Amino acid sequence: MSLKLISVYRNMLSNQCDLLAEIDDKGRVVKVFDYDGTELRIVRGNKVIKNGKEWDIRDPIAR
Repeated sequence: MSLKLISVYRNMLSNQCDLLAEIDDKGRVVKVFDYDGTELRIVRGNKVIKNGKEWDIRDPIAR
């Protein structure tokens, strides 16, 4: 397991942020953390819930 900054976006051009993610040996996102260290929920494989809204994970593929 390793930690890496990943990009998530709400709208392709305007709302984007980088979040810390825990990546497994296969390169998949296992956990995503907010700026204050709170673990965020991963839904539907490649989306994360942040501030009550779904954000798409750009890379790598979420588990």
